[in-house]
Amino acid sequence: ANPWTGRRAETVIDATFGLGEALVSGQVEPDHYVVESESGVILEKRLGAKATVMRGKAGGGVMTIEGENSQRQALSDAQIGMLTETGQRAAALFGSPQDIEWAFAGGEFFLLQSRPITSLFPLPASGDDDNLRVYVSLGAIQGVLGPFTPFGQDLIRGLFAGIAQLFRYDASIYDQPLIDTAAERPWVEVSGALRTPIGRRIFLRAFPLVEPGAAGAARKLVADPRLDGGVVRLNSLGRIAPFAFGLIKSLLRALLRPEAAAQEVHCAVEARIAAVEERMRNARTLDERIDLCEWSCYNALLGFLIPLYIPLILAGYGSLVLLQRLASALGRSDSEISPQRVLDLTRSLPNNVTTEMDLEMWQVAERIRQDSAAAAFAGSDADRLARDFRMNRLPASIQSALSEFLDRYGMRGLAEIDFGQPRWREQPVPIIRALQSYLSMADESAAPDRVFRQGQQAAAQTTERLAAAATRSLRSPLGGHVARWLARRVRALAGLRESPKFTLIRAVDLLRSAMLESGRDLVRAGVLERADDLFYLRMRELKTLAMNAPGDWRALVRARRAAERNERRRRPVPRLLLGDGTAIFAGLSAPANADGEAVVGSGVSAGVAEGAARVVFNPADATLHPGEILVCPGTDPSWTPLFLAAGGLVMEVGGMMTHGSVVAREYGIPAVVGVDRATERLQTGQRVRVDGGSGRVDILE
Repeated sequence: ANPWTGRRAETVIDATFGLGEALVSGQVEPDHYVVESESGVILEKRLGAKATVMRGKAGGGVMTIEGENSQRQALSDAQIGMLTETGQRAAALFGSPQDIEWAFAGGEFFLLQSRPITSLFPLPASGDDDNLRVYVSLGAIQGVLGPFTPFGQDLIRGLFAGIAQLFRYDASIYDQPLIDTAAERPWVEVSGALRTPIGRRIFLRAFPLVEPGAAGAARKLVADPRLDGGVVRLNSLGRIAPFAFGLIKSLLRALLRPEAAAQEVHCAVEARIAAVEERMRNARTLDERIDLCEWSCYNALLGFLIPLYIPLILAGYGSLVLLQRLASALGRSDSEISPQRVLDLTRSLPNNVTTEMDLEMWQVAERIRQDSAAAAFAGSDADRLARDFRMNRLPASIQSALSEFLDRYGMRGLAEIDFGQPRWREQPVPIIRALQSYLSMADESAAPDRVFRQGQQAAAQTTERLAAAATRSLRSPLGGHVARWLARRVRALAGLRESPKFTLIRAVDLLRSAMLESGRDLVRAGVLERADDLFYLRMRELKTLAMNAPGDWRALVRARRAAERNERRRRPVPRLLLGDGTAIFAGLSAPANADGEAVVGSGVSAGVAEGAARVVFNPADATLHPGEILVCPGTDPSWTPLFLAAGGLVMEVGGMMTHGSVVAREYGIPAVVGVDRATERLQTGQRVRVDGGSGRVDILE
């Protein structure tokens, strides 16, 4: 394999004269050859200086000889071919790509050592075949870069099977075409879409909105001849047509009656959640609870939520795009109007469940502030406070405020799309840390409820400014009516962007609670050591366990937990992965005319903020001081309590439409995403300036 790109179809050879010690110790610049393994074609040949040659002495020891060898090829083409074929044989023998040491001496070839190449990112099971497959990291889109539990992986497969069933495909958790796994992480296969002209166009338009860092690589990918030859078949159109017609119908209804459409969806969602609760109460055995999980995947989760919410969200953000185009046209004659200014309409949106949650958490902090024990709470160890909360030992008013919040939002948690990860109600430490941060906010003008009201006012002012400019430009009140009509749809519907996932997590929490009950039963029976061990087994294994089949389930769980701990240490994780092994890690890089210190990404929330950087990998372990710039790999909703204290946001992954960007705009926090290696290039304590309009982050000191 090529250890730089990950491509399994290439062999890389470094070679020098004399003993290999000079090469492995870095004393010599070797020849470098890259070979297409299957055909033996030499793709790259770069001759090194090879100025240092180490040789053995007759009586023992080594000697070093200096000389000019840059014009001499260390290996003949025939020897390069022989080494390539030997490498192929070694990889086949050991079952994985190998890092091999070798030598030619006295005209004879010696194979000295072979070991696995540990730096390669693993491939999905379906990846290593003759067709180029393209995978997008679901974790990068969702801001969850760590490994998923085995049961969590199966539930993700089930969710996407529900999506496939929308298009009349016979898919299940065990057999679906959209999700594969590598390095214990889910990957969405998009090869099918990229093989057709329509699919490519949609992908290239949509992908930069969720992952701008990898969008450049994606544009190069579509030119790869290995993706040619796809056509849209009639039976595929037949599968898509009913869904498309339903979506268009719902989209038109949302545009005509936005508030009524939102209320209809809310009622449908609550009815489906009630149905899951009813089934959960009737499911009393492990087997019945597994059936409940499967039924929910196919009938109550994404396959149900997507047709409901997508038309409304499209109507909201489609109206925003139209207003930005209107602003672009009006801006030629009105300097106060710009597409960037139109984003003010997305501040403090109604119907945004994540914003509502964060504002409610601020109210919890305000209630704690009124308590005589507030100072003790703010200065205490968060882990100890969490233990006291679980034992009902906090002061009554604080215990009550925290309990009420967790009763409503305790189903959320870090990496919450992984079914197996604990929720806030199980581990409330992140919430307690966030509350302690809120209690330290002394600047009343930065209070989240006040900032939210300012956002509402800014949105109203932007609406009127747009309407006035449109009226002047068209010389008719009709222009103003159109601008207000579109702005109303943005305000009524764009906030629903957070609702599908919120609803999904509500349902998942019900399923998780039911499965944990079975886990406790298995602990009492001596089958498992902990109730959540159950999430380290796969769906089929749990079905086997439900039939009381013998097995050392404890040992299997221990091995899987160890594998998870090992995977959590993996850095970095690619944004895109190809079936030939190519791993694409890089985010956005600075333009050629930028200075050497430029840290550049995609600006997704306008404004400029200066402050001390705080690099955070896990919100459960972090206390963000008010005004600090949050620098992180990515975010999901469990991170947003930190946003209320943050002065700005910098992320390695994400795009205009991903969760962190949406919430940052709501709060008016300058944000830059898609920044290549942000958590390495920025350090805690550095003073930085974040420009969410230009996408630039400057290191000030």
